[in-house]
Amino acid sequence: MLTPKQEKFAQLVAGGATYSDAYRGAYDVENMADSTIWSRASELAADGKVSGRIKALKESAAIDALWSLELSIKTKRQALKIAIEKGDSRAIIQASESLDKLCGFEPARKVDITSSDGSMSPNKRRPFEDLTDEELDEELARRGLKRADIGL
Repeated sequence: MLTPKQEKFAQLVAGGATYSDAYRGAYDVENMADSTIWSRASELAADGKVSGRIKALKESAAIDALWSLELSIKTKRQALKIAIEKGDSRAIIQASESLDKLCGFEPARKVDITSSDGSMSPNKRRPFEDLTDEELDEELARRGLKRADIGL
């Protein structure tokens, strides 16, 4: 049997906290150095009863998550079945999209990666046809070319 503090530590670790953070959440660490907390947290996590409880809590959470996913999929499949039976195209699409999203079959999304101030926008080069004669000469000179080199 675990003490209440050990149980709290195990629950925090099973919930995703680091050993040190779980130790801080379960014990009075006001006057402890970080190195002491790290050491005691590691020792506590290595204790057979505590590590067994952490493992059991994690397994239980995993089972609960799978059950929730299974139940959710069943519910969405039932909604899709009812929508098909009723011939409700909107409901069919909505249920299908919901089921696809739950199963990770979302379509790829387009992401805009330009910054709001435009500083990360791609350099938009104008085609040579849109350049004035002066701009064309400057662009060619920048590249070490003359009009004759490109047949102009």
